[in-house]
Amino acid sequence: MATSTLPAAPAIPAARRWRGRRVVLLIVGCALCLFAVTCLAGGGWALWKDRVDRDGSGYVSLGTSDLRTETYAIVGDLRGDGPAWLYGSNVIGDARVRATSSSTVPLFIGIARKADVSRYLAGAGYATINNFEVTSHTTHSGGPPSNPPEREAIWAVSTQSTGAQTLLWTPRDGDWSIVFMNADAGGGVSVHGDASAKLPPLPWVAGGLLLLAAASGVAGTWIVVRTIRGKSDASSRGLEQSVRSTPDRVPVGAPT
Repeated sequence: MATSTLPAAPAIPAARRWRGRRVVLLIVGCALCLFAVTCLAGGGWALWKDRVDRDGSGYVSLGTSDLRTETYAIVGDLRGDGPAWLYGSNVIGDARVRATSSSTVPLFIGIARKADVSRYLAGAGYATINNFEVTSHTTHSGGPPSNPPEREAIWAVSTQSTGAQTLLWTPRDGDWSIVFMNADAGGGVSVHGDASAKLPPLPWVAGGLLLLAAASGVAGTWIVVRTIRGKSDASSRGLEQSVRSTPDRVPVGAPT
């Protein structure tokens, strides 16, 4: 009985394998260089925030905004998107809120647990802060609160007066909200405020990103340069071998 044999798979030429490898190396090198640029931008921004934007009290600005509502309160969550540890005292550090009311009525600023704020403002009209803004989409209709804010015992920290107000806060476990109100619980709350925090890890973040940018930039540049030089060297060797393998031609009519 005859035994059939399958034909052997054609061998991939070495030159084609080298071209495929060179393409992969170039992609990896360029990706590392792009990653280095991204880290450099992030590290530069963090370094600027730490060295330039940090004030004499050690606070870094998180944002400034003008907030206004015709309702009775402006409420903002002290924890946004992302994991809980991102808003803890080890990352945020001490926080500071400064605000000035455009009204002659004293301004009240208080921080309480989110659930307690919800109970206090149940049925009342208020606006919530979204990306340092108050819009019609974040406004909840309702009547006035049952009591002025200072009569409530829910506040962990609070301040109330005319003119500029400053409230300091050290992040705690749980969900917390900050509330801006007229001290008499009247409608039409209008404040100009800014939020800032000490951000203890910021120098380490800046240094880490800059070091990562340097390492990935050097690695990416080395890979790209070595790959390009390898292509040039391979082309030179191929040309040299082609010249050597070409037989000498005798001119027509020359004596042999």
